[in-house]
Amino acid sequence: MHRIMHLLAVLLAAAVLQAAPGDKLFVQASALNLRAKPNARATILRQVPIRTMCSVVSLGPEGWVELECFRSRGFGKLELLDTTAPTAGRLLEASKAPGLPLSESLNLLQRAVTLGNGTEEVRRAFRDQFWNAEFDRLVRAREANDIMKSAQVVSWPEDCGRPDWCVKAALRSPFDGIWNEVRVQGSDVLHARLFEDGLLWLRSGRLDTDNRTVTIQLESLTVPDGEVLLALGAAGRMRDACRAPIDGVDGTLCGYSDNDYTNGMSCPAQASVCMQPAVGRCDECKTACASPCGDCRLKCGTQNREECVRGCLEATRSCEKLCQDKLDDAYTSCSAKEEVCSNALSEKMNRTCGAACTQVDECVSSRFKQNPGVPRGMWDKQGSQIIMSCAAQLSKSCQHWCLDKYQEH
Repeated sequence: MHRIMHLLAVLLAAAVLQAAPGDKLFVQASALNLRAKPNARATILRQVPIRTMCSVVSLGPEGWVELECFRSRGFGKLELLDTTAPTAGRLLEASKAPGLPLSESLNLLQRAVTLGNGTEEVRRAFRDQFWNAEFDRLVRAREANDIMKSAQVVSWPEDCGRPDWCVKAALRSPFDGIWNEVRVQGSDVLHARLFEDGLLWLRSGRLDTDNRTVTIQLESLTVPDGEVLLALGAAGRMRDACRAPIDGVDGTLCGYSDNDYTNGMSCPAQASVCMQPAVGRCDECKTACASPCGDCRLKCGTQNREECVRGCLEATRSCEKLCQDKLDDAYTSCSAKEEVCSNALSEKMNRTCGAACTQVDECVSSRFKQNPGVPRGMWDKQGSQIIMSCAAQLSKSCQHWCLDKYQEH
């Protein structure tokens, strides 16, 4: 018990974490909202996944810190960060602490499955606690008389056998979703339906097997993370259709990395500096496109949903294209600057090193004629020795310029 409480204390230590500019901190929440200002109502620039390492730029008021995560800057709550990366094992063990409220236990387990590298034990623990929390929410809502004012009563056929099958039959709609799950606990029933766009429709209420009816008393619409859906038992990993995909290597929404816009000897750094602000703006722009899409999708409800959601997604993709077009314009501009830089560099190096390079080429050609079986390139050990012996008298800058061609053979 002492070990579990210690782990929980470590996991919650971010609440009193002291940070300074330049510190590297890891996101502990399932997703950290990076905001334009140190305010909970400020615009969300992007959502940063759990375990992402961010750099502290500056300290803000009331527990806010300015962060740089990937190429985006914004404000996040310090209590959602820590100096060590979260692990599924630690989160699972902390969730078992005696006396821990159900909501906190579920939060820890949700973070564990969101990491995406948890075991079946982690997924099963989350799944069980998720349904426990939904049953608990239903009971509390009844006690507080906070259930739906006009409860929906649906019935199922007389020849239906198992309660879970009966509930699915009773709650079936014209668009039945891609995954359905029913849980029964005494006379309480929960029904989850997942739609193709990632929306999860949760309904709960009272089961009356004698009268073959289900009375829906609570319902909610959410868009869980794909790993959460996988842990709940939905087939395969799903991505929120409203959100642009994140490049797994580069961590951006816009598909550009340093290699995409750098070539030449010393000019790529200028191209990178030129592009970085535009990439950050594109990421923020695409993140902003997802917000109205989410609102639009929730308004679609569950009837004639497919056509309605299609309209929401088409508007979002059009919004994202405008963001991408601006970045492509920046790419064209930065590439032109890089070309000017590269041409100027070529002229300068040819004036400075041209004669020396010619002497090296003549030496290399002669030496390889004397050694016809040796590959002509720096990638071969013997070939590299021949080339470097011819270039021994070159200055460092001329050596780089003159020998670049031999890297390609």
